[in-house]
Amino acid sequence: TNVDVAICDGESYFAAGADQFVSGVYTDVLTSVDGCDSTILTNLTVNPIYTTNVDVEICDGESYFAAGANQTVTGIYTDILTTIDGCDSTILTNLTVNPVYTTNVDVAICDGESYFAAGANQTVTGIYTDVLTTIDGCDSTILTNLTVNPVYTTNVDVEICDGESYFAAGANQTVSGIYTDILTSIDGCDSTILTNLTVNPIYTTNVDV
Repeated sequence: TNVDVAICDGESYFAAGADQFVSGVYTDVLTSVDGCDSTILTNLTVNPIYTTNVDVEICDGESYFAAGANQTVTGIYTDILTTIDGCDSTILTNLTVNPVYTTNVDVAICDGESYFAAGANQTVTGIYTDVLTTIDGCDSTILTNLTVNPVYTTNVDVEICDGESYFAAGANQTVSGIYTDILTSIDGCDSTILTNLTVNPIYTTNVDV
């Protein structure tokens, strides 16, 4: 009698007087009711059990289906399937959840200047968003809080008499004219003072009586 038997790796089958674990043909010689040989030839096939390792990377906020559910946390997840031969086929999913970064940047510029954010040169106070990609392929968001500080211009009218002086534009001035002083505000921007200086004459009149 020929007997075909299939088992899975790790299992055993009793043939040739012992538990067999290896594929092969095993012979058992028995005695029939008539006292003659009754030979059983067992063709044993040991089918393999497969284990597959799968490395998967996702971004925080995404999910991956493993171990019968959508997974969102880094870890090793096990799925046991059945091969065509009826043996275990194990998939070990090594799941890595990479972080998503958000960076806040405070930037101050002066009126008339610009700052590159959100793909363009910005000149107005506001919050601008840039979404970049990390080395792991996840979002890296930069939120730029842009403040545009004012530039001040102050006009000052000053009158002095001939022979006097007024300090403007870094020196004592004695001639009528417009003098410019550029200072720096508390925000680091220009604060311009335009001094309109008028030098009035002094009159000397001789009277003969």
